[in-house]
Amino acid sequence: MPENAKVHMPKQPLVFGSFFSWLQMLYLNGGIDRKYLGVAALVTAASLLFSPLALLEKLIYGRRISRIKTDGDRAPVFILGHWRSGTTHLHNLMSQDPRLGCLTMYQSLVPGFFLVGRKFIRPLIQWQLPETRPMDNMKIDLDFPQEEEFALGNLCAYSVSQCWHFPRRMLEHFRKWGLFQGVSERVLAKWKKIYLEVIQKAMYAAGGRRLVVKNPSNTARIKLMLALFPGA
Repeated sequence: MPENAKVHMPKQPLVFGSFFSWLQMLYLNGGIDRKYLGVAALVTAASLLFSPLALLEKLIYGRRISRIKTDGDRAPVFILGHWRSGTTHLHNLMSQDPRLGCLTMYQSLVPGFFLVGRKFIRPLIQWQLPETRPMDNMKIDLDFPQEEEFALGNLCAYSVSQCWHFPRRMLEHFRKWGLFQGVSERVLAKWKKIYLEVIQKAMYAAGGRRLVVKNPSNTARIKLMLALFPGA
């Protein structure tokens, strides 16, 4: 198998995302270019195929995850800063503290069913994962800390990660999902609910430990993060 085929799926993280959110993304962004129809077909088929796993995970773990406390000294520790400024290195260092947990690359790629998919989805991704990041040749691993924005982007259409999936509307997506300009209270409430679930689920997987979270997009959301997690 050619090397570029081996790493195909991890380059398309939406294959492990929500099928209905993917359809919403297509609708809100006016579709895609013809040359990317093959990629869109892959995302559509895979996200539909994996949808029952997300439902199964919610049925098995949903109640336990919802009981995870994120207030007071359980609130996340947020690392803020611009992209390419060293935030990843600091995230990796702080995550070595045994008192802290983190959302991992595997969890960010498969946010909807990483618990039930540990024995068969994780090995599949590991087999296809490149050894280094394409932008800077840094080593990557499924257990390394990762930004929760990628998990958010796989679970809903309300994420800064849409800047990379639909780059022609990059500024629009940053203004909406980074700054929340022109976003209705109903959509904002839905975003908060999904974001909280991402944090709670990562904490559950980390044995209830307080999380250290690194996401440059949160640098524009400090007021919102403090409203969600007053103890952050």
